[in-house]
Amino acid sequence: DWFGESVAIDGDTILVGALGEDSSATGVNGNQYDDSAATSGAVYVFARSGTTWSQQAYIKASNTEESDWFSRSVSISSDTMIVGAPSEWGGSTGVNGNQNDNSKQQAGAAYVFVRSGTTWSQQAYIKASNTDGMDLFGHSVSVSGDTAVVGAPFEKSSATGVNGDQHDNSCYYSGAAYVFVREGTTWSQEVYLKASNTDPDDYFGEAVVVEGDTLVVGASDEDSGATVVNGDQGNGTEAAGAAYLFVRRGTTWDQDAYLKAFNAGAIDFFGRTLDLSEGTVVSGAYCEDSNATGVNGDGSDDSFHYAGAAYVFGFPVPGAAYCFGDPGQGIPCPCANDNDGSLMGAGCANGVFASGAGLFGTGLASASDDSLVLTTIGLEPDNTGLYFQADNRLGGGDGVHFGDGLRCAGGSLVRLQVVTADAAGASSTTVGIAAKGGIQAGQTKRYQCWYRTTDDPPCGLGVWDFNLSNGYEITWTP
Repeated sequence: DWFGESVAIDGDTILVGALGEDSSATGVNGNQYDDSAATSGAVYVFARSGTTWSQQAYIKASNTEESDWFSRSVSISSDTMIVGAPSEWGGSTGVNGNQNDNSKQQAGAAYVFVRSGTTWSQQAYIKASNTDGMDLFGHSVSVSGDTAVVGAPFEKSSATGVNGDQHDNSCYYSGAAYVFVREGTTWSQEVYLKASNTDPDDYFGEAVVVEGDTLVVGASDEDSGATVVNGDQGNGTEAAGAAYLFVRRGTTWDQDAYLKAFNAGAIDFFGRTLDLSEGTVVSGAYCEDSNATGVNGDGSDDSFHYAGAAYVFGFPVPGAAYCFGDPGQGIPCPCANDNDGSLMGAGCANGVFASGAGLFGTGLASASDDSLVLTTIGLEPDNTGLYFQADNRLGGGDGVHFGDGLRCAGGSLVRLQVVTADAAGASSTTVGIAAKGGIQAGQTKRYQCWYRTTDDPPCGLGVWDFNLSNGYEITWTP
């Protein structure tokens, strides 16, 4: 039965998928012992009272058929669960269509169930907006509140980005992800997502995970040799794998980051598994080959074939970078040493990095949690810097000239932490910014990193000149 093929947990509730389970039952708590629908699949719900676990429900699809693989993927958020059945044959599109139309082989489906008290019932039968045979819609699923995401790693369109042409099937197994939202009890598709570098056999949608307004999609067979964040998306390293981070602002989704392993290698399958929680993404790469052990070892020795690895990323908190000094955007940097635009949200150029220094935050912008970390990349290596907090945008948000850069934040200045950039020109604060800055929930504060530019400052004003990152604005939550 493959009980345990998929699992999910939220609070005192656990889901366990058994995609090889064989009963022909439909719905909730039907006859479990009629094994006439081979590998139709089932989900078992367990609930905890105190320290005692017990089975709460036995869940089947509303249109159970053999070989549907119901429960290949499961996810739960409070009293809502979503279950994927990637081998379901339904030919309908959208939400709650005809479940008896078996015209599309392994098109796939997803099913939403809700709980009232201890009773579960099916709320929606979900299909892609471009249902097609062999798309495996439902291979991955995730739900958070009133948002659900379904991955279809074998989807075939050549579209890129958000809401492209869904019906051009010229890019086999490129993959797609679909976002659905609930209003009241009604679900509808909000957006159709593709990779920014769609290619055949990338399997975008192999894994999906959503939390609030943030979504990450894995493409385990993506072929670029880029490393870390927002590198060159061109091909060259077979099946290294990638993950794509999307953020919703209002009802609009944008790709904010393209994630790769720092030691991206062929056949690593980075992005095959994903999870997301409170500003942190973890990606598995089960065929990674390094012989490193523990945390942050050397990933360059590929002598342990398929040893496997996991990678943890922090991503920007909901904040706004401003005051870049880019050409044509507000006040230019001094001496025309403008940010060359290669680093998103960076400040003025410095003696080492023509793109300037870029400041962003990771973690939670919560005054009570106080786990926010500020990071600046593109500093002058091994030189000192100072993170500071202030109340106001200077120069209307365009900044004012200050040393080799632009002072973007002013008023009620608080010095947060002195740092020394590493050899790569990066530095981070420790946690505790809210405490150091006297933050109250609901306040909006502005941040910058001031730093020395000892290596041939662009303005040529002396060996001990100085520069600044872009500004970063954060509204703190409770």
